Amino acid sequence: LLVSLTIYAANSAFPQGTWTTKSPIPNPVSHAGAAVVSNMLYLVGGTNGDETSLLQRYDPASDTWTILASVPTPRYGGGAAAVNGKIYYAGGANNQTYYTDIIIYDPSSNTWSIGASMNAQGRFSSAVASLDGIVYIVGGSGANATPLATMESYDPLTDIWNPRASMLTARGG
Repeated sequence: LLVSLTIYAANSAFPQGTWTTKSPIPNPVSHAGAAVVSNMLYLVGGTNGDETSLLQRYDPASDTWTILASVPTPRYGGGAAAVNGKIYYAGGANNQTYYTDIIIYDPSSNTWSIGASMNAQGRFSSAVASLDGIVYIVGGSGANATPLATMESYDPLTDIWNPRASMLTARGG
């Protein structure tokens, strides 16, 4: 899937590839975190000129969008990953505040909780992914848009961040 102001789905039945236009996003945003849980696409936060506290879910089976529980603090530029049916959104910014916390969305109850803060400084435009039940955040930009090389991992079972080996070159954008 490609998300812009409109969802486009690739049609794998045709080897040369075709695209189909899907339902438009009700509240278009940029710099949102994205994660998939139970075949649903979730867009967390983002900006539409101002930071938003939007949580938008796309259901490809019905081609519909739903607005869900607001993010605890408006932010954009963080990253999202899914672990065990929950969405973990790390970092991001609001105006000149760079967040160090991880916020956790539970789709089964449509609620948010706040996890531990990262060991390092807050980050914006970092890469966030999950592997084997652990959330990783790497690079991005810190205060004054300084590129970062650091990486940390978050264990949802213990609510603890751990430092990991830094990249050889700082990357942020």
